[in-house]
Amino acid sequence: MKKFLYIPLFAFSMLLALPSQAANIERTVQTLCDYAKTNNRSAIRKRLKEARINLKAVYDAIQCGAGKGFEGGSLLKTATFFGAEHVAKFLIIRLGEKGLKNLEDPNFAQWGHNLIASGKTPKPAAVKNIIEKYREKTAS
Repeated sequence: MKKFLYIPLFAFSMLLALPSQAANIERTVQTLCDYAKTNNRSAIRKRLKEARINLKAVYDAIQCGAGKGFEGGSLLKTATFFGAEHVAKFLIIRLGEKGLKNLEDPNFAQWGHNLIASGKTPKPAAVKNIIEKYREKTAS
């Protein structure tokens, strides 16, 4: 009889924990996006390690919001838009060729060139370097 009492109690306690976990996930995503915008590679590495996040496993679920002329998008697009060269190169290396081809927009390089041409990015030279690194990694 005690078993039947513990099972619903356990299930109820798990339901109470879900909103807290969702808030933590949202906070972590927002933090990663903020670090990508400010070119803080070491903070991204530290946050991923602390949260025990496998970047390849969750990359496509991380979407950064719009702001300051940026329309929103992936972590790599966020870093690229804001000219965060260190973060972008870190992401390109961590995702690898296969990860980039499977998880990132296949038109990423064209998006970057359009970004430079539009003059919306604060650091066009950094965007150009990021595109070159992306092409090096995805060339096969």
